Amino acid sequence: MAQQTARLHRLSRRMFLTEFGKGTMAVALVGGTISACGDGEASSPDPTVEKEPSGFATTAPPPTTTEPPPPTTTIDPNKLRWERASLGFVSAYVLVRRNEVMVVDTGAEDSVQKMTPALDALGVDWSDVGHVVLTHMHGDHVGGLGAVLEASPDAIAYAGERDVAAIANPLRPITAVNDGDDVMGLQVIGTPGHTPGHISMFDKDAGLMVAGDALVGSPDGGIDGPSEDFTANMGEAVQSVKRMSNRRYDTVLFGHGEPVIGMASQLVADLAVELGA
Repeated sequence: MAQQTARLHRLSRRMFLTEFGKGTMAVALVGGTISACGDGEASSPDPTVEKEPSGFATTAPPPTTTEPPPPTTTIDPNKLRWERASLGFVSAYVLVRRNEVMVVDTGAEDSVQKMTPALDALGVDWSDVGHVVLTHMHGDHVGGLGAVLEASPDAIAYAGERDVAAIANPLRPITAVNDGDDVMGLQVIGTPGHTPGHISMFDKDAGLMVAGDALVGSPDGGIDGPSEDFTANMGEAVQSVKRMSNRRYDTVLFGHGEPVIGMASQLVADLAVELGA
């Protein structure tokens, strides 16, 4: 009996729709509501609606998407990493390889706080610093030595042998180094001229030269020789430029000027020719 009643109900519903379809108004049951449109109008099917077998309309669920997992970054512990600490008129640098940390130059007396963001960027702190290299004896490069050594109780300080006596060291002795010595896997390059004991640091594997003031970054993004106004012996300084041009590196870091990244040693070689070295 129930089945017959349901069948009559469906039949009556079809007849109702048929009769109304003959007039000026079309009526459709959509989702349990009645919608109508006049003659000549056709209701556009909703592309988000799909029919279920019962004949009632339902809204299709939105498509699901699966986001790919974020890429993982692995830091090679053997790769030399560096950050510049811009101190206004001069720059210092922080270098990290494996579990060793080097600071090259220390700026003026108040530079420790200004250098800290460079350590933070490399994921280290002052207690991790084991090497403090001074490229030369001028105050804008060694003035912060006492504060840096105080912040880094295990650090050893280094400077070119001919400059050591001129550098004030209130905490512990400075280790003298010369051309060819090794500090944290970087080679010491003797680059006298700007000062008698000026040194630079070279890493062959990383293609990196830390030049101190033996070279200067030019305003146009190129490379200049050391300033004559502050250089003790320009003849020696020019020969040091030539010595630096005999190695191959992509990046050179200066005490003054923006780092040059890309074909750096070729630019140094061009400068050596220009200077007549």
